[in-house]
Amino acid sequence: MRTDTTREPDLSTRTRRMAALGTLSLAMLLIAIDASILNIALPRIADDLRPDATQLLWIVDSYSLTVAALLVTTAALGDRFGRRRMLRVGLVVFTAATALAALATSPELLISARVLLGVGAALAMPATLSLLRAVFTDDRERAFAIGLWSAVGAAGFVLGPVIGGIILQVTSWPFVFWVQVPFVALALIATRRLPEASAPGAVTIDVLGVLLSGAGLVSLVWGIKQVGESGVEGSGITLMILGVASIAAFVLVQLRRARPMIDVRLFRSTRFSTATLAVLASNVALAAPLLLLTQQLQIAQGLDPLPAGLAFLPVALGAVATGPLAPRVVKALGMNGAVGGGFLLVSAGLLVFAFVTPQTPYLLLVSGMVLLGGGVSIASAAASAALLAAAPAERAGNAAAIQETSYELGLTVGVSVFGSFALSVYRASLDLPTGLDSAVVVAVESGLPQAAAVLADQPELLAIAIDAFTASFSDTTLLAAVAALVIAVVAAIALPRDRESRSVTEH
Repeated sequence: MRTDTTREPDLSTRTRRMAALGTLSLAMLLIAIDASILNIALPRIADDLRPDATQLLWIVDSYSLTVAALLVTTAALGDRFGRRRMLRVGLVVFTAATALAALATSPELLISARVLLGVGAALAMPATLSLLRAVFTDDRERAFAIGLWSAVGAAGFVLGPVIGGIILQVTSWPFVFWVQVPFVALALIATRRLPEASAPGAVTIDVLGVLLSGAGLVSLVWGIKQVGESGVEGSGITLMILGVASIAAFVLVQLRRARPMIDVRLFRSTRFSTATLAVLASNVALAAPLLLLTQQLQIAQGLDPLPAGLAFLPVALGAVATGPLAPRVVKALGMNGAVGGGFLLVSAGLLVFAFVTPQTPYLLLVSGMVLLGGGVSIASAAASAALLAAAPAERAGNAAAIQETSYELGLTVGVSVFGSFALSVYRASLDLPTGLDSAVVVAVESGLPQAAAVLADQPELLAIAIDAFTASFSDTTLLAAVAALVIAVVAAIALPRDRESRSVTEH
């Protein structure tokens, strides 16, 4: 039985392979943009739909959480029924969900549409990476392709607020969704030029595995959110325990399968498991600081959506400029040096953010943004290449699913953990006067966007909320900088010094 098949169109020339890379990168760009494009629109959404604090977090997180919960299943479906087919189906679902999000008239409807967007992205994302392996059989070409793909993903996440800012400058927040529809349609048309690839004999669609993996990831992240919102006295700890138990049960079930949905034995390789951790950590470091920085720029510093969005361009430029250079960095410094060095840059960029105040000159912010974008791009590209190379060809879908799960889970955990920490510091730093209406107090304690919505005509009280948020932003980015430094050390020690990646099957 053939475990991997590639059919027409012909990709024997470099030009055709680069065109295929362009299509896969466009799909990845759109998915990444949707993970962050709402960040810049949160103040408008808070004013229009009036979500509470939990709903506001779910508007942001439901997309990434849904993707992370479904990636194991959708990657297995791609292996079984064809990765290009899953990419095309995912883009169709993505288009429909984008239109539904634009039409949302309540927080609940917007969250539901974002969940459906996550379903579409989950169908498409593993295919973009696993098809790269089918298209690029040469190691050097593949390393370049993965570097560009990773840079596009990081840049897309950063470009979301830029695009959102441009749109909000001239129209209302629903158009941050409408503007995506023609580009998704273009990507769908372009997929006709991609090869089909599958590994039907390598996996079995495991219903129990689907339930355990989805329930485990959802419960774990939801529990983290609840702990951040309500502390250890709420249901968060119970949900986290349930999540860990479900994931452990999923691992045991997969170990007993002859053709598992995810070959967890891949994690026996130190380079594979460390590379997976590095992919996850790079997105943890990127997600929460950028979400908080959008609020800092718009509300604390009073920037309109367009300049606030454009202010993020240095992060995207840093990512795009350095991602394709990752193979050269690996060759010069080794895998451990490339990933560890990337996280050192991330830590330095976040350290700059830790000293941001409403009076901070923009040029100082630029230095932090360039360091953050460049560091994340190098670290994630090098780690992704190591992760994919460490899996045999018939497990390309598995490796892609694990990589993408780490990518999306990193975004979700970053927002959940650091977002919850930031909210806790913000509330502890508030020094509101007595005698305020209880509804106003609840709104202000829910977060800065909600505070800005109810205190628009009370600048003295809004200044108190901004001061509390500034302290929260500083403490949160400082914590993230320390975490990035720890990951840099772990990567430098645990990853191999190889200047070329090899498959685990070679050891």
